[in-house]
Amino acid sequence: MVEGLNIPFYHIPANKEIREQVEQKQLELLKEHDIDLIILVRYMQISTPKFVAANSKKIINIHHSFLPAFIGARPYDRAYDRGVKLIGATAHFVTNDWDEGPIIEQDIARVDHRSDPIN
Repeated sequence: MVEGLNIPFYHIPANKEIREQVEQKQLELLKEHDIDLIILVRYMQISTPKFVAANSKKIINIHHSFLPAFIGARPYDRAYDRGVKLIGATAHFVTNDWDEGPIIEQDIARVDHRSDPIN
């Protein structure tokens, strides 16, 4: 999708065992391309304080729940288990406090008893 727009794309597999090496490569690419905004979507990794500090107020996470109610992984499963009838998404700035950075925007949708975390 980005090739037609002449936008560079890099895939860097990440996990907690190689987090520092991955973030070093990411920092190099961010500098090389003079990036001023980072948006995390389904990244599912916890950034190190070093990475967050190097990009202060430049990282936005699109979180698939209505924060602060269900922080972390599998929020829709936990919301379903609690019988929640309003689900949502939250865009927030990334800080060293996981999923607790300042909220930028939120939106919600109503669900009922016929809904489950899969559909």
